[in-house]
This record gives sequence, structure tokens and C-alpha cells, in this order.
Amino acid sequence: MSTNGIPPVDEAEWAAQERARRSADGGGADPRAAAYRHVVRALRSMPCGEPPADFAARVAAQVEVHAHGLERLLLRVLLVVFVLALPVGLVLGASMWPPGGPAQAGDTGAWMLVLLAAVSMSWITARLLEAGPGRLGRTGTG
Repeated sequence: MSTNGIPPVDEAEWAAQERARRSADGGGADPRAAAYRHVVRALRSMPCGEPPADFAARVAAQVEVHAHGLERLLLRVLLVVFVLALPVGLVLGASMWPPGGPAQAGDTGAWMLVLLAAVSMSWITARLLEAGPGRLGRTGTG
């Protein structure tokens, strides 16, 4: 007989657990059941309260405040990086172009393809984001 990896039930342990469940409030001489009585008492004493009615709204508000704060911080960092990288990019870019500019470099066709690819990817990404998460292959059901 195959058990599919499930260990067989120990009848003596099962009986001890049941005796402990039935006699958790009272005593008993069975040492095997005594160990399980502690577990039964702990399970019976667990709080059964529910979260406050506005619990979800408060958590969402805290997450929103934290997320907006993080987004602002990251946006400022990104802005500083951009401001610092712009002059460096202009200096390095100017030194890479030939004296006549990109039109005389003969790479205009390649740069137009790069520009077209960038605009296309941006447009596709915007359309997918507008369509919602289901369009990206996620169902949103977790």
C-alpha cells in the first residue's frame, strides 16, 4: 500500500491527543496526554477578536504615505543624478561626434532606427499600462 509520503498515524499518539482534548481543564494521570494538555489550553486561550473596522483603511493610509515619501526621495535622487550627468554627457557626446555633426557622420539612418525603436517601445508600454494588469498576462487574483 502506498502512502504517498504521508507517515502512518500513530494510534497511541492520536488517542493521547484526544484524551488531552477531552480533559484539558481537568487533570489526568496519563503523562502522554499531559504534554498535549498544554497545547489544548493554549489553543483554547487564543484571542478570538477581530481587527478594528478601519484597520484596512489605516494600513492603506500608512503604506500610501510611506510610498509617496519613498517616491519623492527617489525622484529627487534621480533628478540630482540627471543634473550631474547632463554636462558630463554633453561633453563626452560632443567629443564623440565628428566635426561636421551627426548628419555628416553617415550614421543618420542608424540613429533614426534607434529613435523609432525608442518611440515605439514607449508607445507600446504606455498602451499596455493603460490596458491594465490583465493585458500583461497577470490575472490579478494572486
